Amino acid sequence: MHGVSVTVVGNVAYTGAQFVMLVALARLSDVEEVGRYGLALGITAPVFILVSMQLRQVQVTEEATSHQPQVIFMLRAVSSILAAAVCITIGLALSLPSSTFAILMATVAFKIVEAQIDVYYSIFQRQELMSDIARSQLWRAVGGSAAFGAVTWLTAGAAWAIVALTAFSVVVLVSVARGVGRLGTAPTLMWNLQEMRRLVVLTAPLGMAVAVGAFATNVPRYALGWEGGVTAVGTFSVVAYALVATGIVAGAAAEAALPRMSSLARARSMDRLVRIAVRFSLCGLFFGLLCSSVTAIVGEWLLATVFGTEYVAGSTALVILMTAGTVQYGYLFIGAALYAMRIFSVQLPASLVGLAVTIGGCLWLVPISGVTGAAWAILMSQAAQFVIYLWLFKSRISSGPFAHI
Repeated sequence: MHGVSVTVVGNVAYTGAQFVMLVALARLSDVEEVGRYGLALGITAPVFILVSMQLRQVQVTEEATSHQPQVIFMLRAVSSILAAAVCITIGLALSLPSSTFAILMATVAFKIVEAQIDVYYSIFQRQELMSDIARSQLWRAVGGSAAFGAVTWLTAGAAWAIVALTAFSVVVLVSVARGVGRLGTAPTLMWNLQEMRRLVVLTAPLGMAVAVGAFATNVPRYALGWEGGVTAVGTFSVVAYALVATGIVAGAAAEAALPRMSSLARARSMDRLVRIAVRFSLCGLFFGLLCSSVTAIVGEWLLATVFGTEYVAGSTALVILMTAGTVQYGYLFIGAALYAMRIFSVQLPASLVGLAVTIGGCLWLVPISGVTGAAWAILMSQAAQFVIYLWLFKSRISSGPFAHI
């Protein structure tokens, strides 16, 4: 439980910093600038998640190999460069305005540094040194939000603020690299084509599943940008952040529980693994219901007070999105249990269904209800995935490699 608590603290701090940065941008610029920032995130997030291939989860759950950290470090470096090229190509293909393209370029640079930090975090996590990760996240939260906020105040824009955030993240990267070096397991670049190919084949289904999920999450931004321009994207980005923030908190608990679940899976203690997954899933549902209730009562006031009256129009969407979060947190730990069992291929069908439902919902509802319609599309998508995850988990337990336990 100590690992869970410190992981939650670290992730809450880092999420809180992202919230502070979003508030600073909303208060010191305008809805259009927030929309441009949201569009840049919408382009970069799915691409970088896809090429990450969830290697952190694989490294935490896999039996140690002699060169695995070094190979993963090389693979993440190569994949980050590929992701940057893809994002830049998308920006050029869309003929983005110069102001939006500048934000996109700055976000790409930040994502590259963030990917390398994640490699070092995976080494800490594998050894269950969650306190080291939490301390680093606290440092990133305080310094990163200060740098972003100060530059936003000076420029009233997102591009240079993200550059400042990236520069501070480089300092953090050096710090965590030194911390890992003291453990005697610091990764270096190692080109091992056979091992890299093995990791890609192993993790491709999982990476695709998570990337599809990230793409589905950003489909409303694309639809709103097409229908209503960057102003609608800005409003959605603000209200959707509540779902992102609470999701990171729930995800932190699943992340901290993953090493223990993996140990139980390797020991074939399936009963205990199922109990942990169910217990955490119920806690996730309770957490989501609590957040939904709070936003239903004070959501409109919070939007007006924190971000500004121009964002109050998204209050109904905020409640719908938090309801979608409740559904998501119900199956989050079921997915973690599947990761622990090293079953990486079953998540892709759920993500594809979720994407299809999101696209269909946005095509149907965004032209009618705008931001609120986009929120309904996400809720429908999460409900569909909840059903699929429960079915997949039950079928794997009853007929999969652990059926005899």
